[in-house]
Amino acid sequence: MTDAMDFFNTYIMGSIQMLTGFYFFTKLLQKKVRLPYYFLFLFFIVLLIKLVPGGSMAEFLAYTLLLTAGGIFPCRAGWKSSLLYAALTVEIMQLSYGVVNSLLDILYPLMSSFHRQAVGIAFMLSGNTALLLAALCYHVAYRYFSYYETVYETVKKQYLLMILTPILMIFLMGRYINSILYGNTVDTDGSRIMFYTKSGHFLIFGIQLLGV
Repeated sequence: MTDAMDFFNTYIMGSIQMLTGFYFFTKLLQKKVRLPYYFLFLFFIVLLIKLVPGGSMAEFLAYTLLLTAGGIFPCRAGWKSSLLYAALTVEIMQLSYGVVNSLLDILYPLMSSFHRQAVGIAFMLSGNTALLLAALCYHVAYRYFSYYETVYETVKKQYLLMILTPILMIFLMGRYINSILYGNTVDTDGSRIMFYTKSGHFLIFGIQLLGV
């Protein structure tokens, strides 16, 4: 059961998550992509999930580069626009999942007194609701940036860069604090036990929410 849930969350939901990002990425670029390119992108997504550790900075960078390549080649957009919108797409997705996961971390101790396995499965599935928050953010971003006309393309890129810089700093700060709070472990009889701090969950939740 655990293996099936891990496969579902890692490959099925991971693929849906990245394909959703790719769809809105093409919308932000105001480009239409034919269906075969989605299957090709899915192939690279599976490779990325298999080869790159999930939740790491390497995954963040690899997904950004994959989207950028998708913007340059199938979409035939400029590399600057592709890179900027790829970064925005990945940041929105990462921050949305960060908000939901942090909220679940806060709620889990309150529910752990019930059937632990059932609660664990329910919370694991609930984490995928972050995709709805990400889709909402993508829709807002698309509606906002679509107001710009083509003649203001340069202004749009400069303004987007101004937005991306603080969001990227918030995202990186959140990842750093997360590694500090939860990266410390202690040995107890040969096993590794992670420190748990309730205030740390609230701190990460606040940072991720600020980023969104």
